[in-house]
Amino acid sequence: MSSQMASEQDNELLHLVPLYKHDWKKITKRLNNLFNLKANANEVRNRYLKLQESKPKAKRQSFSRDLDVQIAVMVDKYGLCWLEISKHLDLDPMKIKNRYYSHIKKRNLMPILLQESTASKKASSQVQQSTQFEYKVFSSQSPMRMSTAEQYSEEPFGMTSIPQVSLDEFLEDFGPKMDF
Repeated sequence: MSSQMASEQDNELLHLVPLYKHDWKKITKRLNNLFNLKANANEVRNRYLKLQESKPKAKRQSFSRDLDVQIAVMVDKYGLCWLEISKHLDLDPMKIKNRYYSHIKKRNLMPILLQESTASKKASSQVQQSTQFEYKVFSSQSPMRMSTAEQYSEEPFGMTSIPQVSLDEFLEDFGPKMDF
């Protein structure tokens, strides 16, 4: 058997395993038909495991607090479906599962991390809203407040304008609520 043929078989094997979800009988049947082999399911499985061992090991990485928050949010959203969570976080499902059980669940950090997530979303949305509003306030031609008719007058492309207020009025309305 040539090395080129073996590498083609290996590539096909690596492609078929996730496709057939480790159903070794189906994978073996497909490989035997494609390459005129007479392998059994155990031989194919052992070949796959050998290929997995020869892969370079991933470097150990430390988990950050932000990553723990993301894991907690994803577990809250998707449940314990590690494969689905790994698609969103681009991490190995086993690493996510181990991190969840050994760190987050063991220390009962789930409510704390979810609270951090909602607090950071609120803070970022308040900052985003205030910067958009300040942009409109400082870009206005006149510092005076617009009348109701002017507030909702049509602008090009069907956009309506945002009511203009002074900075003092803005801070009076929103200042105390923006605690970080």
